This record gives sequence, structure tokens and C-alpha cells, in this order.
Amino acid sequence: MTRRDAVWVVCFLIAGALGLTCYIQFFDRALPVASLNFRVDREQAYQSAEAYLHRLGYDLTDYESAQVFSYSSLPQVFLERTLGLEEANRLVREWVSVWYWNIRWFKPLKKEELRVRIDPGGRIVGFTHSILESDEGASLSEEDALVIAETFLTDVQGFQLDDYESIEASSIERPNRMDHTFTYRKKDFVVGDDGHYRLNVTVKGDKAGYFAEYLKVPETFSRNYREIRSRAGLLTNIASVFFFALGIAMVVVLVRKYRQRTLIWRAALGVGILVAATSFLGAVNGYPLTRFGYDTTQSFVSFILTFIFGGLLSAVLSGVIIALSGTAGGAAAQDVEGWKNPLARLSLRGWRSANFARITLIGYGLAFAHLGYVTIFYILGNDYLGVWSPAAMTQYSNTYSTYLPWIYPLLIGLLAATMEEFFFRLLAISLLIRYLRSTWLAVLIPAIVWAFLHANYPQEPIYIRGLELTVVGVIFGIVFLRYGVWATIISHYVYNCFLGIYPMVQSDSLYFKVSGILAVAIIFIPAIPAIFGVITGRYKEAEEPEEVVPPEPPEDIASETEIPEPEPPPEPEVERKTPSDYLIPKSGLVVFGILGLIGWSVYFISDLPGFAKYARESIITRAEAIGKAEDIRRQLGLDLEGYQRTTSFSSSFRSSHFTHLIRNVDLARADTLAAEHTASWRWRVRWFKPLEKEELTISIDGNGDFCRISHYVPENREGAELSTEDAQKIAEAFLSGYLQR
Repeated sequence: MTRRDAVWVVCFLIAGALGLTCYIQFFDRALPVASLNFRVDREQAYQSAEAYLHRLGYDLTDYESAQVFSYSSLPQVFLERTLGLEEANRLVREWVSVWYWNIRWFKPLKKEELRVRIDPGGRIVGFTHSILESDEGASLSEEDALVIAETFLTDVQGFQLDDYESIEASSIERPNRMDHTFTYRKKDFVVGDDGHYRLNVTVKGDKAGYFAEYLKVPETFSRNYREIRSRAGLLTNIASVFFFALGIAMVVVLVRKYRQRTLIWRAALGVGILVAATSFLGAVNGYPLTRFGYDTTQSFVSFILTFIFGGLLSAVLSGVIIALSGTAGGAAAQDVEGWKNPLARLSLRGWRSANFARITLIGYGLAFAHLGYVTIFYILGNDYLGVWSPAAMTQYSNTYSTYLPWIYPLLIGLLAATMEEFFFRLLAISLLIRYLRSTWLAVLIPAIVWAFLHANYPQEPIYIRGLELTVVGVIFGIVFLRYGVWATIISHYVYNCFLGIYPMVQSDSLYFKVSGILAVAIIFIPAIPAIFGVITGRYKEAEEPEEVVPPEPPEDIASETEIPEPEPPPEPEVERKTPSDYLIPKSGLVVFGILGLIGWSVYFISDLPGFAKYARESIITRAEAIGKAEDIRRQLGLDLEGYQRTTSFSSSFRSSHFTHLIRNVDLARADTLAAEHTASWRWRVRWFKPLEKEELTISIDGNGDFCRISHYVPENREGAELSTEDAQKIAEAFLSGYLQR
């Protein structure tokens, strides 16, 4: 290690120490934190939910259970954006339900299941009893069901209904019971323009089967937020085009180098296998979380097999992509004048060399400096540029619900670091330097693409994440040019791991705190051999082997004796093939042509039974459907001047309803019923304006009859307040006048 290298290592380590100190000291100021009142941990939440269901009279014997920690993202964002973080945290700590434990009891292949939501303070904020629509139950009147609903809210949930007002009631007639739903709104509580806190109760038969309390986000805010996120997604999609082009370039490099027989793939394959193994281990480690999403229409054995094969497939795919990108990147680096393939030689001795020690220390220093940079970036952004980030949850994470919480960040960090650094540093910079002949452009372009692939993160303005990471990408590119790809991989890996581990270190739980400290220690394991080698002086810098020059013969002998030059060894005979050698011969093409002709003839000659043939015989044209839809729009008095109009044709024959129909009657009868009574083929004519809620959709079936209408208007638009009876009269008049029902 030269004096200059030692100075740079010290500089990186000092920058890393300052960055880590800055991150630890000012993390809460830079990145907002959700401050919750955790009175119940995971086990206490489960016990509380179990006791709650027992009080309601449910027997949980033979039920499987699963549990996750979750939150309602849009209400959280709405509270923070409207009231500010401090007031939002206060409301969430006291009574507004945003974060919650979600505990589920289920039986494989059974529809019936139970779910309970408990907020961090231990309060029951949600309950669901899912049953079949055909299950028997009482058919109560709305008044009798209302008594059951209000008794549930007051006696079981402990609400004072004087603080709430009823805003909605609806009923659904099931095959063997009647279900009633009631919605209440909290009085004297409004957030923003029209944000309200609501209670929702459903009485299934004669028992409360659903309850939820939630913050109703105004439609204007939710539409505006979705529009912002769609623009962020557009930035990501634009960057994805360049990423896709990089993938094509990777394939081209691999094919070209394979034909030249110059691919060096062992090291990249080893990294790919390592990542694949750790990815599968991560999937297995996350089984408790995957189990929560089990679909009860699937057998549990099938679910487990799907989980295993899905994890294997995902792991293998990740490993293959990393192996290919690493191999292609190394091959591209070989084509740059003065460069060598960084993956050409990868050995344990190399890891213990002083050179790798230097790379490792620089990687760690850069990672911790990155933490400090992010902290300062968002402090300045929050104070001067109006940057906003949603509150992070540092008190708990679903990582804690895995088998080994401390290993999860390590596995995720390895996948992201290797894949992104192989693609955006090793491969992209190597290719661009060769073809653009500009080092700065070669560093800047991949940095921008990599940065804006992260633009769909929730930070605002939507470009702020791209700006933040562009700077990081440029620095990573410079470090790559000077110290190689392993320095950036180590830095990227350590940074990602520390972000996932730090909440564990802050946890109040001794187990999670120890897990976090253990994970931090594991991060430093790759550096131990190299540091040990440098300290002990046992390992030296790898030196290039000197060229061996044969000794010159004595002059007298050289003058007297002529030494004949050895004949070059004969070149081995190599059978060379061109792409045309792999084409199908003409005889094979003739055989395939004959088989295709026979198949085509059989298909058109045979009159195979098919569904919906009768329905297809009398479908009106697109122009006729538009004309009928326009007539109906004018009859309804809807002026949509300035709106855009689109028309599409669709079929619903693949739905489960028609599967049920075919299974219960013969094919011909099912065909007739579908054509005459179901509007299975239909034209959809839609009027809309970009970024506006109001839109109209009118559907015309294949026979030319009006079959469906949807008119969406903003929630805050003024209108008449009719009684149920008056609204029912209008609905019945519409059905008889337009649908002849």
C-alpha cells in the first residue's frame, strides 16, 4: 500500500466516522419518525386478540393463526401532510387508528376465518368474521339489526355513540340471511377539507360480523396524491427504458464474447450462487409473513409447495441475473484500454491481501459517509427546499416477525448491492467509456438512470430521490474507476444493511437489540481477513509476475553454433460452424409444412362445440354502439362537451359466473341464456377529462340494448338529499324507462 493510498484510506475512514456520527445524532431530524405508544408487543397483541374472540363466543380450536404488523398508508400520509408530524403522532398515539397488529385465524379450504386488529396501545380497532354468502342466519329488519350494531359498539367496543352521527345504512339480501351495514362519523372532528373519523359495523344475520374504525381520507386529497405518485412512476418508467437497453447490451456482450471464447465466468457464477442461496434463505426466513397471505381456496400442502418453488425460482432468477451481469461487466471491462477484468481472479488469498484490505476499508468508509450525506441532505431539504418524507417506523418492523430478524437486512442488502453495482458500475461504465470516449459521461449517465429508478419512493418532490442518489451514483462511479467494483459493492451492501439493522439497535426489546448488535458485527466479517493480514504483515501486495528473460549464451558459442529456431506446434484442427449449419434442413421444413396444413384443415373442417357462438352472431358495430350511447347520454341531460371519448369491446365469458352456468345446464341452453339475458358481449363508451373525477361510462350489449351506466362525480359536489323512499322511486323509474326492468 503506497503512502497516497494510505492517505485516501484514512480520509475515507474519517469521512465514514463523521457520517455515522451525524446519522446517529440527527436521524430523527432528517427523516421523520412515527412516535407510537407501544403498550403491547407481538405476543401480548396475540393474547389480547384471542381473549377478545373468546368473549365474543368463538372457539378457536383447530384454527391456524398468522400475524403481521401493518398500517394504512394513505391515512398516515394525509394526517402528516395536513396536520404536520407532531400533531399526527399525537392523534395516532391517543385514538386514531393507523398502525395495528393484524392477527388472523383460518382453516385450510374453509371460507370461514377470523381477523382482529389491535393498535400499539392495545385497543381493538378492527374485527372480521368471514363466512359464506350461503351460510344460514337470521333475516332481521334494519331497525332490529341497528340495535345489535349499536349494542356491539357501546358494550363491546366501548364507544359513546353520542359523539358520533349515523351517515349511512345499507342492506344486502343473502340466500339464507340478511346482512346490514351501518356507518357512523365522529362529530366535531374534521381534518383538512373533509377528513372524518368513521366507524363501520356489519350485522350478518343476528351477530356483528365486521367492525372497523378508520380515517376517511377526502377524495380530493387521495386523487391528488395518486396523481403525484403516477408522475413519480413515470420518472421510474423512463429510467427503466435505459435499464432495459442496458440489459440488451449485456446480452450482446455475452454473445459476442462467447463466440470469441473469452468469457471469464467462474467468479461471477460464484457470486450468483451465493446470492441465490442467500435469497432462498431469506424467503424461508420470511415464511411467517408469507403465511399471513395464505388463500384458503388452496390446500395448505399446495401453498407450501408453491411457496418453496416460488422462493427457489426467484432465488435462481436473481442468481442468474447477477452471474450474467457480472460476467458481461467483466468482459466489457476487458475491452477498455488499460483495464483488467476485476472478476478474473477471485481467491481467498486475494481477500487476505493488502489490496483487498484497502478496498474493504474504503467501502466501509464510503458507506458510513453515505449515511451522513443522506442525513444532511434531508435536513437541508426539509428546512429550505420543502422536501417531505413519510414518517418511518423505527419502533417495530415486520422483520421482527421472521425466524431470524437479524439476518433479513443482510440478505436483502447483498442482493441489491451485487445486482446494482454489476449493472450500473461495472457493466454500464465500462461500455460507455469504450463507446463514448468520455469518462464523465460514462460515470454520470448510469448514476442518473440508477438514481431515478428509485423515483417511485414516497418522498416529495418526486424528483428529490433522483437528485439525492445521482450524487451518490457519481461518487460510486469515481470510486469504481479508482478502486474497482468490489469497493462499491461493499459500500452499497454495508449501507443497505445498516438501514435495516439500526431500528433493531434502537429497540426496547433486549432480544432485538442484541440481534441488531450481532448483525452489525456480521457486517464487518468480510474485512477481518484483510485487516488481519495487513496488521500482521503476513500478506503483501499482489505483484505482477515479471517477464522471464532467457540467459544469453556465451559469445564464442553463439558465434560458432547456430541454434535452430523451434518449429511452431501444429494448430489443432477445429471444426468451425456457421449459424446456417444449425438451420432446419429443407426436408424438415416440408414435413413441418405438411403437418401444419393438416392441422389447419382439421381445425376448419371440424365443427367443434363452443360456448357463446349464438351470442356472437348478432353483435352490433362500433359506430352503432357509439350512436346508441350518445342518444342515452342526451336523454339523461348530461352535457360532456370538452370530454374525451373512448370505446372498447369486451366479453365476460371467462368469468366464474358462466363456468357455473355451463356446469348446471347443457351447453346449448347455457349459450342461449348467456346471449339473451347476460349482456356477455358489450361495447363500453367512456367520456372523461384527464385529472378530473367526473366521468361517464355507458355499456351497450351485443344486441344493441342499454345494459349498464356509471357516472362518477366528486364527493364534495352539491346535490339533493333525498329520503330512501324518494331515491328508490327515481331508481325504479330509471330501470323501467331505460332498462325495461
